[in-house]
Amino acid sequence: MDVDVGSLPSVKLRAQAFEEIDGIEYERQVDFEIDAPLLAKLLSWSHPKQVHRLRLLCKTANTIIMTRNFARECISHFVPLAATTKTPDSNSLTEQFDRIAVSNLAKTKRSSMSFQKPSEFEELFFQWPPLYQHVFALDFMPHYTSIGRLIGFGRRRALVIPPFIGELKSLVRLDLAMSGIAGPLPDELMSLTTLEFLDLSRNRIRGEISGKVGQLVNLKHLELRDNELEGALPVEFGALSKLRHLSLAENRFSGSIPDTLCQCVQLVTLDLSRNMLSGAIPSTFGSLVSLTHLLLNNNNKLTGPIPAELGLLSRLRTLNLSKNGLSGVIPGEIGKLQELRHFLVNGNQLGGEIPASMAGMDNLEQCNLGNNGRFTCLFEFEFAY
Repeated sequence: MDVDVGSLPSVKLRAQAFEEIDGIEYERQVDFEIDAPLLAKLLSWSHPKQVHRLRLLCKTANTIIMTRNFARECISHFVPLAATTKTPDSNSLTEQFDRIAVSNLAKTKRSSMSFQKPSEFEELFFQWPPLYQHVFALDFMPHYTSIGRLIGFGRRRALVIPPFIGELKSLVRLDLAMSGIAGPLPDELMSLTTLEFLDLSRNRIRGEISGKVGQLVNLKHLELRDNELEGALPVEFGALSKLRHLSLAENRFSGSIPDTLCQCVQLVTLDLSRNMLSGAIPSTFGSLVSLTHLLLNNNNKLTGPIPAELGLLSRLRTLNLSKNGLSGVIPGEIGKLQELRHFLVNGNQLGGEIPASMAGMDNLEQCNLGNNGRFTCLFEFEFAY
């Protein structure tokens, strides 16, 4: 809302004054008026974190504070010019993304490279009224390339991702993991075509992922683990040809795994574990030749055989298909995975002869075939430690 502040009524105020006469201090009340433009100037020097409390002063103050021009002037008094342009660390983002992905899977502490403390005004952006969010996004954040995690702030109250996030057309990195974010993913987020890193894990984000996710064509790292997302996985994931890390674990996704994921040929990590996915494991996953970690465990409803095409994933180090409804035998092609360290297929309906080709898996450290049908084995395993 924009109004002519000069047309607003003046404000009558009463103050206490003290004066000393013959060594005796006297208190008296002083009534005076202040016109709206002067009041606006005075209020604009209130810190943007506190200024909204002053809306209770009077109707004129409330009207002034909720105008676009006032919001712009108030913020400009406190936001340093240098803060309006933020760039990521000069180190290679691609190398950083891969390092973060591996450390997440190992459940180790994130490296300091992967965390950037947000500024005070980035935090305010997520709690301000919509008018102030819009003004800050348009006038103070258009050149932002990175927003860090709202550690400690978001935990005090639920926050939402404002639709005005879509105004940040230069944003490359958005890390709001563990920030107390709730509500749906706004469609405007999917318009950030420059985005390369998006981590919204461990929040309370709900709803479905829009097919507009396919617009994030420069995305390399997408982490949505541990939220309340549901529905089908959009086939538009296949448009993310630069994606290297995708984790949708610990949500409520259902339906089949889309074949289009095989188009993400640069994927290094794919984690769809702990959802409610059903159907077969796509044989087209054999084209994901850069994969080092494939986790489809704890979906309970994945059925059918283990695709022999997984034997083409020569860089694979972790293959976790446990606690599903897979059936049939372990394909001999699995023995070709010479880099495999962890092979977990327990809790399925597999059986039959363990392929002799697995005897040559010299780097295997963990192999769990428990809670299946009956297996037969004509050789001895020797695990690497």
